[in-house]
Amino acid sequence: MRHILCSLIGLWPMLAGAQGPGKPLRLEEAIALALDRNRQLRVAQLEWERAQQQVRESWGNVYPEFSAQAQYTNNVKRPVFFFPDFTAEPGPNGERPLRPITVGALNAWSTGITVRQALFQGQVFIGLGVARVYEDFAEEAFRGSRLEVVTAVKRAFYGVLLAQEQVRLIEQSIERTEAALREARALEAQGMVSSYDVLRLEVQLANLRPQLIRAQNAVEAAKNALKAQIGIDVAAPLEVGGALVYADTRPIPSLEEAFAVARERRSDLRQVRIRAQLEAQRVAAERASFYPSLYAFASWQGQAQGERFRFFGMGDPQQRFVNSLAIGIQLQVPIFSGFRRLARVEQARVGYQQVLAQQEQLEELAKAELRTLIGNLREALARLEAQNRTVEQARRGYEIARARYRQGMGSQLELQDAELLLTQAEVNRLQAVYDALVARADLDRAMGYVPDVEENG
Repeated sequence: MRHILCSLIGLWPMLAGAQGPGKPLRLEEAIALALDRNRQLRVAQLEWERAQQQVRESWGNVYPEFSAQAQYTNNVKRPVFFFPDFTAEPGPNGERPLRPITVGALNAWSTGITVRQALFQGQVFIGLGVARVYEDFAEEAFRGSRLEVVTAVKRAFYGVLLAQEQVRLIEQSIERTEAALREARALEAQGMVSSYDVLRLEVQLANLRPQLIRAQNAVEAAKNALKAQIGIDVAAPLEVGGALVYADTRPIPSLEEAFAVARERRSDLRQVRIRAQLEAQRVAAERASFYPSLYAFASWQGQAQGERFRFFGMGDPQQRFVNSLAIGIQLQVPIFSGFRRLARVEQARVGYQQVLAQQEQLEELAKAELRTLIGNLREALARLEAQNRTVEQARRGYEIARARYRQGMGSQLELQDAELLLTQAEVNRLQAVYDALVARADLDRAMGYVPDVEENG
């Protein structure tokens, strides 16, 4: 818990700066905010803290137990014992009548202290190991949640950047169309183009404006998704900064390399291995129920009685405080419990085998996921490289078509087609960048290594 607080204190300047008025939120700031505010992560952190307290509870079974008690009794009607009355004549069979004898005083006090220490109790010591393994499991689950949160934030952040870039492309398309419309109107005044060309551009411009509104709404929806991942209010303003650029220079790992890292660092694989340890500890704990238990104990008791109310006889010479002390060793040997212990051992053994089977299944699923994600990243990077060339070609084609149109050598339809091809090429390149970024983030998560978490703790 201490290192978590230190990390949050170290991140405070970044967290405060990210909320500055008018300052766009960067990816690393969004991740820091999410790691501090995400509700899913908070639940995992609380589970880890609960596991730490369970370890403390298990240690409590190892330490000696102290208990104390005190009691005051007012004998409103005093207890009696029956003894044979030897002063009376015996009956026909020699029996004598019983005579009640009042015992005790009106006021009675008693107190005591008991100490009990387990010298050997198999389930207690094995239970301590179970609690420690469960703490490791909860800590790893917390780490896995951090990886999932960071990946989700990256996806949402890239989604906002993609939506913002799409708005920018539509605005550029509107600017190009407006410029072409101005030129067409000028050429129409000179009698170089027909009014039909002007009309086509006006219709094209009118169709672009609703697309801009939809794109702007998509930006707001993407921002709301990012806010939900970060853990801030949906109504709060949010400006996102950064460029949608793939700048990761790491090579694409092979399947063998990726799986080797995943076996070591992937959270669900680590969790299932810890669960196997936990189930093995439970098998040992159930078997320990057959072992005897050995305890040492000590007990001290004190009592006093008197006709007058004097606390433990203090100040009354006719009252006397007496005490006693006993120490000993207690051995408990389980003999038979209706085969319940055997059934519990078998249940724990079957649970252990189930976890081992789940571990094999998870490893196969992880390998299949890695194969898919590596293919997705390679395909996205190949598309990105191709789309970079396509955008350059489309831009040159648009400039050529625009020059020809100005000189009266090309048609307005040719210019319109070139503008459409340029816009589509830029959209495809943005999508390829987004797909590459998401594929890399998903691959990092599937390998169990997210730099933004591993480097910042």
